[in-house]
Amino acid sequence: ALRRTLYYARSAARIAWGVRAPGAALVRLLRPKGFGTVQLRRSGAAFSVRGAMDLWSVKETWLDRFYERYGFPVQLGWTVIDVGAGIGDFTMWAATHGAARIDAYEPDAEAAAIFLANLRSNQIEGATLLMEAFAARAGFGQLDPHESEPLMRGVRSEGTDASGIPCVTLEQALDRLPDGRCDLLKLDCEGGEFEILLGASRATLQRVSRIVLEYHDHLTSHRHPELVRHLRDSGYRVETFSNPAHAYLGYLRAERRG
Repeated sequence: ALRRTLYYARSAARIAWGVRAPGAALVRLLRPKGFGTVQLRRSGAAFSVRGAMDLWSVKETWLDRFYERYGFPVQLGWTVIDVGAGIGDFTMWAATHGAARIDAYEPDAEAAAIFLANLRSNQIEGATLLMEAFAARAGFGQLDPHESEPLMRGVRSEGTDASGIPCVTLEQALDRLPDGRCDLLKLDCEGGEFEILLGASRATLQRVSRIVLEYHDHLTSHRHPELVRHLRDSGYRVETFSNPAHAYLGYLRAERRG
């Protein structure tokens, strides 16, 4: 409990130091909901947010630099797939650090609208939003609105019922890229990382050079050691990092050997 309290206190201080108008940002951090704009002090990047969760995502991506610390620095010319793109914080990070193409997947309509607004206001190019979810099989699913972060439930096969959110597989997403390969796959999809990666074949994973993700051990029957084994068996070097505040969350990075 003490460790968690200290982490949140340090995080609040980081937000106060890292944004313009820190008082308004800290008030927003205490509110689960509430639309507003946050501008970062150093980079000048500005984000429309819907409340504490969006502000926290911006903090982790831009101030804590979690996807760089626990993943990989984005390199000039990379092709990136952003799964669970949310309001666009990681897509914007990748675009401003040299990525040439970013395919961003976000099935939630409200988040997708803010994603587009954030990219327009920051003049981000090279990114495409696809309002689709990732799953182990193609089809259609439903977002559960009762969760703090909407979760995909009950994917039905293609052709059975065209209602709901369209779902694509990692293989299908890779097939959309010019050379069928991805330099970096980022996933933050509230437990969906297990279905997506455990359902991907070795041949599909061979087309992905690097993976960075947040794992969620509390939302499905799967746990992150399964991902570690599967990715190592598929030819990756894998490292994991625990979340500073919650034992059921953490980060994983994987890079293809050779």
